[in-house]
Amino acid sequence: MDADGLGKWAALAAAVIATGQAGTTWVDGYYKEQTAKQEAIQNLELAAIKERSDLSKVYLDILLAADTDVQDRALVYDALSELKGHPLQPWAKKRAEVAATYIAQVEKNLAERQKAMSIREDTEREIVSLKLEAESLRSELNVAFANNDDAKIVELRGLILTVYQTLSQKEAAKSVADIQVAAVLEKSSTDPQGAPVETASAENLDGQAVIVLSQKVTAKFLYPYFAENAKPRLDEDFVYLQNALKEFKVSDPRLVAIILATLAIETPSFNAYEEPAAAGERYEGSDGLGNTQPGDGVKFRGRGYVGITGRQNYTAMASRLGFPSLLDVPEDAKKPEVAARIALAWIMDRQKSYIASIESNDFVRAGRLVRGGRLKPQEQERYESIYHSVFAKLTDAS
Repeated sequence: MDADGLGKWAALAAAVIATGQAGTTWVDGYYKEQTAKQEAIQNLELAAIKERSDLSKVYLDILLAADTDVQDRALVYDALSELKGHPLQPWAKKRAEVAATYIAQVEKNLAERQKAMSIREDTEREIVSLKLEAESLRSELNVAFANNDDAKIVELRGLILTVYQTLSQKEAAKSVADIQVAAVLEKSSTDPQGAPVETASAENLDGQAVIVLSQKVTAKFLYPYFAENAKPRLDEDFVYLQNALKEFKVSDPRLVAIILATLAIETPSFNAYEEPAAAGERYEGSDGLGNTQPGDGVKFRGRGYVGITGRQNYTAMASRLGFPSLLDVPEDAKKPEVAARIALAWIMDRQKSYIASIESNDFVRAGRLVRGGRLKPQEQERYESIYHSVFAKLTDAS
């Protein structure tokens, strides 16, 4: 190869070497740049992970704090659920959903509570107004008695009974409102993490039982336990029994069964009775009955579904029911709207004795509580049969 050829190859080789060195430098620079970028990205990701970890630690500290309320817990759960890729995100998302549901329930409960309390307050005002009206009518009645104004006496008695009939309904409505307020107050609470926990206190459960049991006691429910001729009165007057069950908050099906068995034995025709005047004479001057004034025996003779007897018992019942005119006109004890309240008050005031008798299976003692003496054998058998039948129907879950 001549000198010119060697020179050309030397120049070409030098160019190739120069090009290779430049390529190596470029590749090396590119690699370093990419490495730096990757390190920067990793650093950013690590910083983000650290930030999320630090943030989640703050959130967890808030959740574990005893003084964190439900609303704040809900906010923290919601915030944690937004930390994408964080191990706690799925858990926090579920808790956030639970908390949101709970808060919605709390708001609903609050609205229900306000409504129930409003009804209760309105009913309480109506009760006070009715009692004042009844007291005014009673004053007029006493004047009519003093003047021997028979027509006025009849008129005022009718007005007083109408007032007390309405009062009985309002007392029942107030009892139901009390139950509803209590039920809303205890409808839910929270666990330490803020999740809802349904609660039901004994009082709350009893309150709901009052409503359920009273609604079951319809005329049709009562038909089998009374005489055939009782049906018209049951159709018309069972509502007074329902109201009384609510008013006196009867929550135990055993007591409802005792009440109905007692009424069925004492008044098979469901017609509140009145002892003959001659029968009342034997109570005259009875210290045990509180008959301290002449004529008390006849005036306060047995009346109603359970035969309330004697000045002492009439006085106690007038006070118990907020019905003072019962002492002026004791005959009103046989009116169905009054007789039902008296029967319920009488039995509920002795509920511990009744329950003790039932628990010891001593129905003879239970039957004696109203009459003061043993029931006749056939009555005793029917009394127990009705009790068991009623109790079975009331507690049948089907």
